[in-house]
Amino acid sequence: MFAKGAELGCHVLFSGGATSRGDGGVGFMRNLLARNNEDGKRMTSICHTRPSGAMFGLPQAQPFRNPEWTALMQLPSLTDRLAALRDPATGAALIKSSRESGFTADPAKLHPMGTGDIPDYDLQRANSLQQIADATGTDPVEVYVERLIESEGRELWNYWAFGGALENQWASTTTISKQAIPTT
Repeated sequence: MFAKGAELGCHVLFSGGATSRGDGGVGFMRNLLARNNEDGKRMTSICHTRPSGAMFGLPQAQPFRNPEWTALMQLPSLTDRLAALRDPATGAALIKSSRESGFTADPAKLHPMGTGDIPDYDLQRANSLQQIADATGTDPVEVYVERLIESEGRELWNYWAFGGALENQWASTTTISKQAIPTT
């Protein structure tokens, strides 16, 4: 589809990302762009420069799909959700149902961003939800709920769906950006 668009004279822009296998696809992307930028065609890829994919937290999406979390997230405000989460019976029901249903996002790829003025992207890969749970001997669901309460519902969790292979990601950004990009 991208190649066809470039052949038709469209300036094709798409989002790319590196994986953890081999060179992360950097060579493939370099060759794809080189082939599709011949003879005045224009194809460009943007690349994540840090891990990203989705943000989870009390203000928005949750990494669980079960009736208890659905009911919580239907409450009209963050204040209402936090009050419900602090209720021992509600908290216990959320934890129980989430243990049974499991995560929709791998806890090893969920990284807390903190509550400071500048997000902590955990580029050292030392602070995933799974790592926190393992270090404290606690279930990841419990850690997630506890941190939502401790942060007053302000902490977001960055799901590393893209860009989790940091060295490949940075290599792709550097390598591919060095190619000549057509200006016409």
